[in-house]
Amino acid sequence: MSKGMKTVTRRIPPSALWLVAAVLLLNGASRYRFVRWDLTSSKRFTLSDSTLSMLRRLDDIVYVRCYLDGPLNADFKKLRQEIRELFDEMRAYAGDKFRYEFINPYAQGSGKDLKAVLKQLEEEGLQPTHVVDRAREKASETVVYPGAIFHYKGRRHPVNFLEAQLNRDPLSVLHQSIENLEYACSKAMYVLMAGDIRKHIYFTRGHGELSGYETVDAYTALSEMYSVQKAYVDERLAALPEDADLLVVAGPDSLFGDGARFNLDQFLMRGKPILWLLDKVEVNMDTMAAYGFTPALPKELNLEDMLFGYGVRVNTNLVRDARCDVIPVITGMYGGKPKTELMPWYFYPVVVPDERHMLTKGLASLRLKYASTVDTIAVPGIQKTVLLHSSELSQSAFAPFRVGLHFVRMPPDRDNFPKQNLPLAVLLEGRFTSAFKGRLVPKIPADSLPVQVLSESPENTRMIVCGTSSFISNVVDRRTGQPFPLGFEPGSRSYFPGNKQFILNCVNYLVGDAWLIPLRGKQFVIRLLDRPRVSEKSTQIQMLNTGLPLGFLAVLGSLFYFIHKRRYGYISKT
Repeated sequence: MSKGMKTVTRRIPPSALWLVAAVLLLNGASRYRFVRWDLTSSKRFTLSDSTLSMLRRLDDIVYVRCYLDGPLNADFKKLRQEIRELFDEMRAYAGDKFRYEFINPYAQGSGKDLKAVLKQLEEEGLQPTHVVDRAREKASETVVYPGAIFHYKGRRHPVNFLEAQLNRDPLSVLHQSIENLEYACSKAMYVLMAGDIRKHIYFTRGHGELSGYETVDAYTALSEMYSVQKAYVDERLAALPEDADLLVVAGPDSLFGDGARFNLDQFLMRGKPILWLLDKVEVNMDTMAAYGFTPALPKELNLEDMLFGYGVRVNTNLVRDARCDVIPVITGMYGGKPKTELMPWYFYPVVVPDERHMLTKGLASLRLKYASTVDTIAVPGIQKTVLLHSSELSQSAFAPFRVGLHFVRMPPDRDNFPKQNLPLAVLLEGRFTSAFKGRLVPKIPADSLPVQVLSESPENTRMIVCGTSSFISNVVDRRTGQPFPLGFEPGSRSYFPGNKQFILNCVNYLVGDAWLIPLRGKQFVIRLLDRPRVSEKSTQIQMLNTGLPLGFLAVLGSLFYFIHKRRYGYISKT
């Protein structure tokens, strides 16, 4: 070292030693105690307790093959990243019992081999999605498979991550798809772990209920988790299957005889739940389309006294709501052709669920058709909860009365809609008393077994009563015979996903699978790009994204060099 020069030595401060010791201690403790922190405000990376319970109960490997890979646009890259983060979170808790891989289906071959691979994916249940990517003046179309196949103990279950488009904004579809990722994966694992042991749901038949085409969407969605079948309710004893875990009475239009009523009553007395979707007023839309009006006529089902004894009454009225959907109406002629406009149809109320019950928490809006009010009756031992109700501006009218297009010209004010929060769906829980208690048993065919009447149900028996069957009814295209998705109205091109969500929530709750409901209603904020602004200022954004980090590094490097020279540079002696 040159004479006249000296070096500056620095001792390691005790605080740094303590920091190193703390890090080593935490690292050692992590081998025995697993802890993760989710610092997001909406807890979007926190798995639900039910999902964690399934992951910890795995006794074999769940292997997931996700086919959302390869060249993707920004939206599907975002979806793929969210799926990967969810899989990583599941693997963190399940360890080696949860494995996954991302596969590019177009890298599996070419020509006939590729067509065979894509055909096999569709046969296994994955739905292809056509994506048109418009970049500047160019546009390209690709087909992607935003789904995965879960494998467990030799069984497999397909999962489609992308929600239905149905003329919705692609960003809102992406948002909802990301929100439902945990629900979709947890449902798949539940189905695989249950195997052939499934709960049985029966749709009643024999009294003019909604047809299979009118309930096909709900039927298909429920079939993913449950064994869904039909049960004819007639006058025979034991007409209902013994293995039934839930009855769905959807839109009957004819009288129930005493034998059928007795079977329904005794099903409830055995502690089995029932979902009632009842239309008490008949409105013929074909007649109104032809003449501009139609009579609204009351419909008798012979269930009124039974339900009254249980603590509920579905009225023979129709609800009009200022918050409603629209229908196409011919308002005049233009250029010799009819001019059609979308006008508010107050008999199609749009219901915004509240957050007071788990069945409606996080639920999207629903659209009903010709709904009746549901009153509750004071019955000891029965707890009633109003699940859905009308808006602050609503009204009801008892049938019979005339329904006509003159209602579209009605101003949505307090004078025409003086009522508020009319109940439309009610949950009843408790110990129900049989409608046949102390009464003679209806006549049963001679070949039946002796009848033993159950007078009361167990304490935790449940039922849900809705004043319309439109919750579960999907529109069927009259020209093609093909059903539209539940909640989609072809006339107004509007889509209400809450209809299907509500039916699934009701079924999950009644059969004891309420743990699925919070997963379906999971919500969090996703920060999405402003696409028009990005396209307009793409050059400035690219320059900013490139220049700003480089400038920041240059300033930081200069500052670091200056501080380092001041602190550790040589000091000359004078």
